[in-house]
Amino acid sequence: KNEKKRPSAPRNIASRVNLSNEPQRRHITIIVLGDLGRSPRMQYHALSLLEHGHHVTLVGYAGENVIQPLQNDVRWRLQCFDGEESSSLLKVIRMEPPTPPKSLRRFVLPVYLLLRLLGLVYSLLHTLFRVVPSAQYHTAANNSKRKVPIPVDCVLVQNPPSIPLLFLAYVFCRSRPL
Repeated sequence: KNEKKRPSAPRNIASRVNLSNEPQRRHITIIVLGDLGRSPRMQYHALSLLEHGHHVTLVGYAGENVIQPLQNDVRWRLQCFDGEESSSLLKVIRMEPPTPPKSLRRFVLPVYLLLRLLGLVYSLLHTLFRVVPSAQYHTAANNSKRKVPIPVDCVLVQNPPSIPLLFLAYVFCRSRPL
């Protein structure tokens, strides 16, 4: 018989499987290309992930407040013992991308739109590669009070709009060992 052989499991699968009964905490980044307060669907995704014990970083524009259950930061604090600092399971990062002057919009709309897109790309790159990786942390295991960043495990993107966010999120994910 010509049976297809199933590929064998990778040898390092044991390092990826959580054999303990303890749930595995992940660092999930949720990106909204708009006002966070006006995106309740993504906020409820964040709430659900928090209720399952994951670290969540919400990224979006400054504006309206987030929903009430997310505002109660005390609920999402980790309990640390041995005099360690507690860290929050939820971090909210508000961006304000640079925009060109509106007077340019009246005269040369294509140039205005290009400059606005470049400002957005710069703001997203800065946030994804500089701010998000250091948003969630835990203290070092050797009792040195040193803060160690928690790497991002997953990126959720609100779509639409997808330009340029999906491409930049893809570049971010490819540059990290997710």
